[in-house]
Amino acid sequence: MKCWHMIVLFLLVGGCGTSEDSNNAPVSAPSPVADVHKEAMPSASFSEALDAATAAIEVASQKRHVWITSVVLLKQAQSAADAGDEENAIRLADEARIHAELAAEQADNEKANWRARVLKE
Repeated sequence: MKCWHMIVLFLLVGGCGTSEDSNNAPVSAPSPVADVHKEAMPSASFSEALDAATAAIEVASQKRHVWITSVVLLKQAQSAADAGDEENAIRLADEARIHAELAAEQADNEKANWRARVLKE
């Protein structure tokens, strides 16, 4: 029985990393985008950060690709603002916006490249 498990595992793992597009060219990994977002200037006020984060989450939502971290960070930002900690609230809302923007970019990437990732026989 253990031998069959090893054979099945070998067959499953053996095909990993060989996905190619229809031209038999290797599929390249997407370029990292997180560094671009982290260099963005922080928002000037909480209301500005909140509006930007809410708009970015809406864009990701329209693409049906919202990360739960965006929503959680936005709730934490609102709690910090309610507690009077505006600096932390701005930081959290900006982070929520970044997560939502990355989610939208991931949705675009997945929409454009999913066919290349489908295993072929």
